[in-house]
Amino acid sequence: MLYLDYDFVLKIHDRILEIEVWLPWTKDPQQIQSILQHVQNDEYYPSISLKATHLLFSICKFHCFNDGNKRTSLVCTKIFLEINWFETGEFLVNMEDIIVEVARGKIEKHELWEILFDYVIKTNT
Repeated sequence: MLYLDYDFVLKIHDRILEIEVWLPWTKDPQQIQSILQHVQNDEYYPSISLKATHLLFSICKFHCFNDGNKRTSLVCTKIFLEINWFETGEFLVNMEDIIVEVARGKIEKHELWEILFDYVIKTNT
């Protein structure tokens, strides 16, 4: 399985904010590194859908950046799925409203897993 590294995630975030002419700034580098290390733990996250859920949920909810957490979590998860040979289709568009609800606390992590599992399976069959 291929994983994203810290520097790559920072480049994604900086690029997202650069497009919108915001100043990129990382609020909690250790938190980002922790998320990226934990997603590699096959005991906690044995499947691609569980790993993608952890990545998507954690970057969004833990507010590692001062701005762009939702967008960064979506782009990182899309790239993570793609580098592991999963077709993502319209992932960013389809997950946009969902990630807003995650950020608002309306969708819990286990519910997000169900949504992602369903999306990944449907897109890749």
